[in-house]
Amino acid sequence: MQPGFLHLKREDASLIFTQQKTLAMLSGSWDYFLFGQECNFPLIVGPLPLPDPADPDYGHFTNGKPHEGEGNMNGVFGITKSSRHREQALDFLRYLTSHTASARFATSTHTLPATLEIEPTDQNLRVFARVEDGPVHGFNIGVGAESHRWLMTNSYRLFQPGGTAQNFVDDTTDTFRQSLISDLRTVLKDQIKTNQRTDTIVMAALHRTTTQLDRAAGLFSGQISRELEIAQLQHALAQEPD
Repeated sequence: MQPGFLHLKREDASLIFTQQKTLAMLSGSWDYFLFGQECNFPLIVGPLPLPDPADPDYGHFTNGKPHEGEGNMNGVFGITKSSRHREQALDFLRYLTSHTASARFATSTHTLPATLEIEPTDQNLRVFARVEDGPVHGFNIGVGAESHRWLMTNSYRLFQPGGTAQNFVDDTTDTFRQSLISDLRTVLKDQIKTNQRTDTIVMAALHRTTTQLDRAAGLFSGQISRELEIAQLQHALAQEPD
């Protein structure tokens, strides 16, 4: 690791990578075309290394199978309410999302196609493709403000001269756990407030038109997901000492 790499911004890291001053760079499909243009050396894309299923501490997370991947669209198209040519715009989007045009667009832009049936022609891009046949991930809480602040404050300990993973774990486990608990309490409070607000909207939608009933069904689904997450958070936090 280059000294001071933790403080590099994305643009600085990209420059160092294109100058071959680092072995690898963690990025996504959005950077692939740019690096292909800027790098005068062959690019090889690979997945993040995961623990072997036999690993005594982390092997049970992999179970020998990849987990289903999740992701967001990198480029999303839409039509604004103020558009003066809605029908023409909609017609163009129908064309752009057709099988033929989508394949052509993905090939020319070196991006993953939004249409599942289209296989990327570039072997490297296939590494970025979603995994759709593994076990589903559990609830994803994410990293909150407190744990993110903790990470920014303490990550240097892992990469300082003479630093080791074990020393890092020994020195920081307790404080990191407390920051995660603080974040989980914040998430729990927000989820409860969200469900309380949505309860009123759902009940109002149930007494309206058929269109509103369809909307209520979607709201119910979201309510149930949040209730499950609330129950899980309450159970997990109940195990922690005050």
